[in-house]
Formats: sequence, C-alpha cells, structure tokens
Amino acid sequence: MRQSDGTIVYANAALKALLGASPDELHAGVTELVQSGRTNAVELAHPDLGAIRLIVVPRDTRRSAERAWRRDLRRELARARRRSWPLSVAAVALDAGGGTQLAAAAWGTVLRGEDSLAPYEAGVYLIVLPDCPLEAADGVVAARIRQATPAPATASIGLAAWAVDEQLESLASRALEALARAQSAGGNQVAFAPVPGAGDM
Repeated sequence: MRQSDGTIVYANAALKALLGASPDELHAGVTELVQSGRTNAVELAHPDLGAIRLIVVPRDTRRSAERAWRRDLRRELARARRRSWPLSVAAVALDAGGGTQLAAAAWGTVLRGEDSLAPYEAGVYLIVLPDCPLEAADGVVAARIRQATPAPATASIGLAAWAVDEQLESLASRALEALARAQSAGGNQVAFAPVPGAGDM
C-alpha cells in the first residue's frame, strides 16, 4: 500500500518478483497470485507504468460482473425513461496484445464521471453512457477509448443507442452484436447496432 509520504509498501513479498515485469507478465502474475490466495495487496510499483492499483476480484467473478453491468444499465435505463434523454451502450474488447485489465483501467480514465464501465465476460467490457446520443458516443467516447488503449494493442467497439421502451437485455445484446461485427471486419474499429423496429423490442 502507499504511505502518506508516497512510499510504496508491499503487502506481500510474492509481489516483489513482479517488479520489472512487462504489462502482460504483470497481469498474468498478479492474476495467479490472487487466484491462489497468496496476496491481497492493493498497490505496487512498475518501472514503466508507475504505481498500479490492484483490484482483487472475488472468486465468483462472472456473477459479480453480471450484477455490476446489469445494475448500472438498469439504473440508467430508468433515468433515461424518466427524463426522456438518450442513452448509449458500448461493448469494448481488445483485438490482440496487451492485458485486458490494464486496458480497462486506461479506458476508465477517459470516460465522463457519469459513465460506468463493467466487465461483461472474459475480455469484453460494457460501458453505459447516460445522456449520450450515438453521435457523441462515437465521436467522443469511442475515439477516446481507442486512443487510450495501451499500444501495441488495439480495441474494437460496438455501439448501440437505446430505443424507447427497449429492454435491458436487448440493448446489451445489440451492443455485443455490433462488437462482433467490428471484430469480424478486422478489428480496430467501431461498428454500430441497427435501431430496432417496433416489432423487435
């Protein structure tokens, strides 16, 4: 952990072996230590990346992740209905190279305060963008996410705009389908979900 004077204190000696590791090695090493129960440290120093905050993920990661994105999206859907404002969802994944959690941390730094980012499944994150029409989601948010992705990795993004009275599962599914199209088209790009017709909701 970090003391008030800025000194890094290692909560577990096993983390010291990771100093000097590449981002990928760091991610893999920390994952192994956490899963094996050998560390619960929250921060360490990396010579290239500086101070890194480690988030210990619960063992029921998938269930916790699903609760997180469902909670965020349900809350913002209710708010969008009440206030009649736009809502977009982005599904984001790395194409190749780099650590997904490190990339997600970088993505989080360029989002607005009201946006929320949560893991959906292995390698895929959902970003809920309240009061954000599709044009802004593409021109501002998606562009920032791609620029923030740590090189040499690239990211694909699927964007979906909420259709009035559309349900949570439908909106998330359309964003994920758009992501799949971006990836199948070669990656490192943004794809848009078609607006559903009245009979599709």
